Amino acid sequence: MHVPIGLYAAAALGLPRDGGVGTVALWVAVVFPASLVYAYASLRLVERPARRWGRGLEQREAAATRPPAASAGAALSERRGAEARG
Repeated sequence: MHVPIGLYAAAALGLPRDGGVGTVALWVAVVFPASLVYAYASLRLVERPARRWGRGLEQREAAATRPPAASAGAALSERRGAEARG
């Protein structure tokens, strides 16, 4: 994402393009923080919600394919019965 940000910064801010050390430092000082802000926003607003949504689909699919006897309540009562027997 740093390339589009760099292109936008060059057009909007008129950053120099002479290739000197000071120019490179200026580009890094402008583009790097903007890229970090974009990455953080993308993580919070796109990636994490998509992962939560995907995990929810996996859990719903697993619950739909799980046999009724393998439900959490049945497993818990079966475990308690085994502990009581010894």
